[in-house]
Amino acid sequence: MATQRPGFARADTDIPSSDVGHATSNDIEKESANPEITSMSSDPPVFDAAREDHFGEAEVISDAKGVLTHVIHVDDDPSLSPWTFRAMFLGIGLAIFASVIQEIYYFKPQAIYVSLVFITVIGYALGELMALLPRTNAVFRFLNPFPFNSKEHAFILIMASAAATNAVSTEILAAQRLYYDMDPSAGAAIFLVISSQLLGFGIAGLLRSILVQPTR
Repeated sequence: MATQRPGFARADTDIPSSDVGHATSNDIEKESANPEITSMSSDPPVFDAAREDHFGEAEVISDAKGVLTHVIHVDDDPSLSPWTFRAMFLGIGLAIFASVIQEIYYFKPQAIYVSLVFITVIGYALGELMALLPRTNAVFRFLNPFPFNSKEHAFILIMASAAATNAVSTEILAAQRLYYDMDPSAGAAIFLVISSQLLGFGIAGLLRSILVQPTR
């Protein structure tokens, strides 16, 4: 004896109970006239990127260049300027901080490295903090001329990341004192470090046309 499912009443359907589960002759004739053909192939389905792109709004990114051009905008906004006191102050300050930390812990067994991600986050946070200064007079307008922009952030990051390393020339000074019992003067040590660092930047500038340009 058939039982009624809970939650369903007779009024929920207008199909006679005598027709449920019984196919008519017309239905059988239609099914025999149009048989359904199914494929018995055991090959796994192949992913086709062109078929999956239903809307056609964007191409499938397949290389690093595509990722770069889709994530980073390459259009220049000439209204934005990186040459502000805020950018130079934060860039020089973070450069001094990173270089001092790197140099202090260079000769210690516990090495501490100032990562580029840390400089990026701290530079952005300090830039946005200085952008909160009210532009009420000439001094505050000089410190905060306009909202903090991406060019200032990049300028700060370039300065700080270039200095966030130890000077290799300090090994010369350490070797002189440790093995040769020589104590170079402070002026000679400072000019040795500066000259070696500027020599590296100069070589990088000479090779700019080979290493940097052209960009394509």
